[in-house]
Amino acid sequence: MKGKKFDAHKKHFDKLALRLRQENKLFNDDNLRLLTENFDLKNEVSRLKRDIEIYKEWNERLLEYTELTKEQIKEKIELDKQKGRVFENMEFILKFFNSGGIL
Repeated sequence: MKGKKFDAHKKHFDKLALRLRQENKLFNDDNLRLLTENFDLKNEVSRLKRDIEIYKEWNERLLEYTELTKEQIKEKIELDKQKGRVFENMEFILKFFNSGGIL
């Protein structure tokens, strides 16, 4: 008689343990999905913040242009292009030195 009660309890325990493992797997799967989604959303937010900064800079530059004559606008655009080239050259030089180009 004792053996049958023990077997029934063990069977019930095994069934319960299986159900808990299955539920745990579902929670882990959901957790992984949410972590991935959260990571993707954080990346999207970062990208959008960078875009906002770019648009703010463009907006400020355009507002500056509204106060200038056509000739001043042309000069300002050329100056901005030159600044951009200087920064590109500086970036190239820094990358060159950081890569061990010249010691």
